[in-house]
Amino acid sequence: MKQFTRFFTLSIVMVFAISFMQAQSTVMTKAQVLGIESNGEVQTPVWIGSSSARDVLLEEGFDAETFPPDGWQVINTHPENNWFLGNPQNNPFSDIDPESVYSALCPWIAEDQDEWLITPEITPSGMMPLNLNFYLGISGPWLTGATVKVNISTDGGATWTELWDVIDYVDPEADWAWTMYTLNLDDYAGAPFHIAWQYIGNDGDLAALDGVSVKEGYD
Repeated sequence: MKQFTRFFTLSIVMVFAISFMQAQSTVMTKAQVLGIESNGEVQTPVWIGSSSARDVLLEEGFDAETFPPDGWQVINTHPENNWFLGNPQNNPFSDIDPESVYSALCPWIAEDQDEWLITPEITPSGMMPLNLNFYLGISGPWLTGATVKVNISTDGGATWTELWDVIDYVDPEADWAWTMYTLNLDDYAGAPFHIAWQYIGNDGDLAALDGVSVKEGYD
């Protein structure tokens, strides 16, 4: 009888845990919260699949149950609104990659945010081209409030250099959608480095990251 009671209690706990995870797994964009969201079209609906690059230095889809992934770091400025695992409501990354379970999300709030998601150290061999590829989900209208930047560090994170700012690449009127970006890192092919996605600003919109890879050489 004790064994049955223990099993029953464990089952109830597991049901509540799964329900809680499911409740937390989808997050609304600002337009959805305000009730002005179109369904949003995925801008890059074809998943490129596994890379055949000569050398893949990093590949991350954020589909493990633990976050941040092994070797990654998170710097949280806001105690509750920072990078975590989940799915954008109505726009999950599984629309692009059917095998995707989660993405890395950073929600918005009308308060100061400076949230960092940092890769493990990446050590290139000197082979070129050296490219960073990633999908970013974001909308245009609230980029003046908060944006997402890509930074690089060659000294273990002591100092950072800005490589890219999404505000320069998204139509200010664009609905929330996933887009794939490729950044050339040939200037950094000679030494180890870290890459960081920085969500910074106040009163922006939901941002999502997935399909990250760093590849050197030609396919």
